[in-house]
Amino acid sequence: MLTSNDIIEFCNSKNYDLRLSGNARWIDQKCTPDVLWSISDFVLNYINNVSETFTVVDIWKSDYAKLTIKETYSKPGTDESAAENEYDKVFSQPLCLLCYAGVIKDLSHTSRHLYMVENKEVLEYIATNDIFALRFCKYI
Repeated sequence: MLTSNDIIEFCNSKNYDLRLSGNARWIDQKCTPDVLWSISDFVLNYINNVSETFTVVDIWKSDYAKLTIKETYSKPGTDESAAENEYDKVFSQPLCLLCYAGVIKDLSHTSRHLYMVENKEVLEYIATNDIFALRFCKYI
C-alpha cells in the first residue's frame, strides 16, 4: 500500500495550477473527504467487478453504491427521483476531482464522460478511509 510520502510524490509530479487548466470545478462542495472516499471505493468496486471503463451513472446506479449510500449517509435511495439532482453532484464532482488530479482519466470528448482509472494505487489509497482521502485533498 502507498504511504503518505508516495501520495505527496504523486501530487508533486502533477501540475495543478488552475491558471493553466482553467478548471476549478474539482473543488466543488461535494468534494469532501468522506464523499471522495466513498466514491473512490465505489469506483474500485465497479472496475474490479464490472468493467474497467465507467460513467457517472454507472457508479451512481451500481448495487454497491446504492447500498452503501443508504447505510453510510442515511440518505434516500439513489433511485429516488427526489434526490436525483443531489446525487448527480455527489457522484460527478468527486469524479471531476479524481480526473483533475490524474487518478482517473476522461476518455470522452462529449458531456457523457467515460472514465478509466489511470492510477489504481492512488485510488486504493483514497478509498481506504476518509482520513486518507483528507490527506490526499490536502496535498493537492
